[in-house]
Amino acid sequence: MTVTLTGHAATDRAARWNKQLASHLGRKIDAQFDAETGTAVIRREDTALTMGATDAGIAFSVVGPDEQSVFTLTAIMQSHLERFAEKEGLRCEWDESELATRYAEALAEFEAKRAERKAAQAAADAAEAAAN
Repeated sequence: MTVTLTGHAATDRAARWNKQLASHLGRKIDAQFDAETGTAVIRREDTALTMGATDAGIAFSVVGPDEQSVFTLTAIMQSHLERFAEKEGLRCEWDESELATRYAEALAEFEAKRAERKAAQAAADAAEAAAN
């Protein structure tokens, strides 16, 4: 079964954000940017993200073998892109309501686990500093 999640983000700097994201993520995963079209293609394992530059902004399509793979690459892209374009107020919006709802739930769970890990690490660091 193939899972596809599509969405968009309004911006007048689509090609610039696509290039920056491909360049940044290309250090760790397969990422390409086509300067002629302003399109970025990012691959992680069997999942591919295509980010096209349009007149209205960025059009996203994430295709993978299962929801978890699609959600993982989507979360990587969304967190980086929204952080890069924070001053612009760029926000990703998803087209499929049911799948987008499941993605939002998975993302909230992931962020909660990440916050728990950070808190545990901070507590461990504080305990180590107090012991020294």
